[in-house]
Amino acid sequence: MQPYARRVVECLRKEMEFADAKDDIDYTSALTAERFADGEMEVSLNKSVRGRNVVLFCNSSRNDAGVSLEECKIELYHSVDVLQRSQ
Repeated sequence: MQPYARRVVECLRKEMEFADAKDDIDYTSALTAERFADGEMEVSLNKSVRGRNVVLFCNSSRNDAGVSLEECKIELYHSVDVLQRSQ
């Protein structure tokens, strides 16, 4: 999913609306998900997105890691929660 998100960022950098912030719109690696031995998951936000519009790209049907659909959904819910709390 990251290659697609990076292509979107590159297209946005060319748009006039994002010309002022073209060096500060790439947050494709800002979220990290960590799974613990007991099955718990923690999603962390590594950059501040306060006051910014955020687009979250998520892939649940096909993924390189072989994660189940249910796990992908849980990771998505945690990611949305982290982003909401950061605003």
